[in-house]
Amino acid sequence: MINGQNTINFNLPSPWAGYRKKMKTATITPVDDVLAAAFAAFRINKGYEKNFVYEDYVTPDGDHIQTIKRKSNKVLVHDHVMAKEFLPITAEDIENVSKARQHFKKYTLRSLGSDNTGLNEFEQNVYACMIAETVSSTEFGICAYIPALMERELREKDLKKTIKNDYSNSAHQGTVGDKIAKTLTILNKRYLQSYGRFVYNAGDGKNLYSFWHNSGSFDIDKEYQIEGKVKAHGTAYKRNENETVLNYVKFRRT
Repeated sequence: MINGQNTINFNLPSPWAGYRKKMKTATITPVDDVLAAAFAAFRINKGYEKNFVYEDYVTPDGDHIQTIKRKSNKVLVHDHVMAKEFLPITAEDIENVSKARQHFKKYTLRSLGSDNTGLNEFEQNVYACMIAETVSSTEFGICAYIPALMERELREKDLKKTIKNDYSNSAHQGTVGDKIAKTLTILNKRYLQSYGRFVYNAGDGKNLYSFWHNSGSFDIDKEYQIEGKVKAHGTAYKRNENETVLNYVKFRRT
């Protein structure tokens, strides 16, 4: 114990070895408490925020002021545990912790490969958190992302099922450069941090489309009137079905 805080040595045997960042000492917290806070942060932020979201306004005197609109999920979790800025933990948040444990059981079999070749480094860190009883403050970032990762993996599972059932005969539409106006249902969206943009998968009931957009306003399972140009013909993300790639996309809710 250091300064009244519980500490732990991370030179632990397998399955911890190679999963966690090695530290001499670190404050530890029950992992279920951290995960409950992670799901609360995900609910409060209506998704995952990697960075702070700021809001600018101008005072009557003409001064430009920047205030914090939303904290990042990681900071919300950190402040809940370390600064005692408690998040409102609901029964649903606690239930989601149990659902996450069930969801990530699939990582167990993949982790049994030689040298954990079935899991990449990030997935190994997620797996370590999910099988732990306690985590250190250095792992709050991984824990804070777990709700978003679970949601993404569940969406991808649903997307695969939808494509298999409804879009197995998808055909390329138009030729490169053609303008297209369609009513499309948003099937999935992913935010790519490195590009600062969203990638959308959509369908017209028979054929698949994808496009990039700066806005995250497209809601999954909702219909939109889409206008754009055919950029390319390819295949669906992690699939072999034909997909028409659009750019210069404009949209409105139907």
